[in-house]
Amino acid sequence: MKIFSPVLIPAVIAAVAWLVSWRLWNRNRLAPHGHWGGAVALALGYAAGYVTLMSWPPFPANTAMQWLTHLALLTGVVALAEAWWRSRTWLGWAIWTSLGGLAAWLQFGALVDNTWSATQSTLWIGGLALATAGFCTVLDRLAERRDGASMPLVLWLAVSMASASLLLTGSALLGQLAGSIAGIFGAATVLAWWAPRISLSCGAMTVFGLLYVALLAQGHLYSELPFSSAALLYLAPFAAWLGETNLVREMRAPRGVLVRMGLVAIPAAAGVLIAFLVWRSTSGGDDYSY
Repeated sequence: MKIFSPVLIPAVIAAVAWLVSWRLWNRNRLAPHGHWGGAVALALGYAAGYVTLMSWPPFPANTAMQWLTHLALLTGVVALAEAWWRSRTWLGWAIWTSLGGLAAWLQFGALVDNTWSATQSTLWIGGLALATAGFCTVLDRLAERRDGASMPLVLWLAVSMASASLLLTGSALLGQLAGSIAGIFGAATVLAWWAPRISLSCGAMTVFGLLYVALLAQGHLYSELPFSSAALLYLAPFAAWLGETNLVREMRAPRGVLVRMGLVAIPAAAGVLIAFLVWRSTSGGDDYSY
């Protein structure tokens, strides 16, 4: 049960958040402003996954993983007001970039102080801030266009492959935390089959974007995830935009959903393959332990 708790508990918390926010017991008449459930589902679900694995993190935090739990809750609060600020393009970009920069600074402050030069610090902190803002923007726009099960399903696939890559490259905890997010999207997928109009826009992608970029960055900077693998896993959800072409949009379910999953799976699988090859080269493939 201990193995599955970090996935099941976040999934249950997320399901309750979406159930209440969208009033999914009346699937034919969803609550018109239920988007806030996504921000709550991701923020509380991730925090619950961390607490299940470890314990409640201290504040101020001592490690990057502990900071990320606090950042998830902070981002969840900010995302609750997203219906207001996301319509102002400049303000949305400023908020996403600021959240990404704050997350990078808190998580990698030790590297800034002790390892990186001023130039390296600027490039990493600024790069991660822009990467977070770009990810949130692209995925939120896609979630706005595509409601129903296909969006959480392709994100579940991407995060599951990220989890496998993190596990292979030396961090069981990072891999399990990514697995917690996969459990949240798994719950969203099940609920979306019941209520096909459920959406992940306007809040959920802000929390997810910050968590996803942060976990990949931690895997690369504090563990052994290769940069090429992290980059491919970062870009994998972007491939879901290819599913918005006329050719794919005209496909009926489940064929269209499978094609979208395949588009995301190609770069994600390449990222997993690179991580697997690194694992084989460093451990011989037969003496790996967490």
